[in-house]
Amino acid sequence: MSWSLEILGGDLNLNSRTSGMGIVTGANKTYQDLRGEFLETMGNDPMHPEYGSLIDGGVTPNGDLVESQIGSIIDAGVMFSLEAEIRRVIEKFANNQHDKLLSESQVGNGGRHTFSPNEIISSVASIDAKQFGTTLAFRVALVMDRGQTIEFVQATNGNN
Repeated sequence: MSWSLEILGGDLNLNSRTSGMGIVTGANKTYQDLRGEFLETMGNDPMHPEYGSLIDGGVTPNGDLVESQIGSIIDAGVMFSLEAEIRRVIEKFANNQHDKLLSESQVGNGGRHTFSPNEIISSVASIDAKQFGTTLAFRVALVMDRGQTIEFVQATNGNN
């Protein structure tokens, strides 16, 4: 089973009755992992230069600097590119999940894998991004492997 330490209000959840630390699994783990990737500016981790997003600017793996568009008036073309970046991050995340699933099935462990139920993204149901003043907000709905749809909203006004 795949799990992570639970983040609650920006800090580790230390209120678990059994271990002293909360854990998160399934669709909640996927949400937490994706949220972390959206909030991390691409290029901040030298060991994983492709990790993160360019939603609020960053540096691409080949070294190109991308300026943040958040905080300024965003036209339709910029909004389209921001929605494309949201989709790119989700698709990369889902491809990594599927690669891990395939790798685990080839190891010969009887078809077992380490994912929790409803942790694997099956498809993107919708992405809706809107600008409110100088804040970008986006709502994403994902269909998970067991058919559950999860939805999350993220907002940024730059420097999140």
